[in-house]
Amino acid sequence: MSPDDKVLGGGDYGYRDGPKVLDSMDAAVKAFGPVQPRNAKRQEPFPFRGVGVHSDGNVDLALYRCYLHLGKPDGPHLRDTLPLKKEEWSAFAPPKLAAGAAWTIPADVAKKMVRPFCLNTLGGGMPGPEDAKVAQLTAKVESISEGRARIRLTGTFEAVKLFKEQNLSFRSTATASGIAAYDVDAKALSSFLVVFQGTYQQGANPETQKGRPFGAVMEWQHKRPSSP
Repeated sequence: MSPDDKVLGGGDYGYRDGPKVLDSMDAAVKAFGPVQPRNAKRQEPFPFRGVGVHSDGNVDLALYRCYLHLGKPDGPHLRDTLPLKKEEWSAFAPPKLAAGAAWTIPADVAKKMVRPFCLNTLGGGMPGPEDAKVAQLTAKVESISEGRARIRLTGTFEAVKLFKEQNLSFRSTATASGIAAYDVDAKALSSFLVVFQGTYQQGANPETQKGRPFGAVMEWQHKRPSSP
């Protein structure tokens, strides 16, 4: 096709029509005219995944998950993104800048954090807030030093997602432990990391299925580190 939608070549070819296909391609290129090399520039397809803040204050947390065996990765890592709105992200900022200050992350925000609890993405949907049966996450300022507050995150989670195809249904339970840094002068988070470790069950009545250990990571940083 030309830029003005004119057909330059093509046809209904079979597996034995290799020479005809090549001739057709040559004719199409000749009809099109000189072809300049594509001036493609490398760019980040997801520039805000796990780094930076959108102009509207929203952030995209980077997610990673995989099965575990004896505490080590067992199989490929699955990658994903969890977008949070500005007001949801602000729930992780300390309401009081003092060592020992503690607070509970709102349930509607904590429930979104079950998204990495699915280890089989073929044919099934990702778990969302409506699938969270338990989503308890607390935060505590451990210390404040050199203009930065260190925040400890701990939690317990459970997600159950059921499908008409019962073999795709699953249940995941996990504990969470994390750390975040808050820039006192900028009044904003500068880094965020939560690690999940738990058990994944899949099949009809997933709570009755044999569980398999899994781990997941949720991370974000204000600035992308410089390349070495």
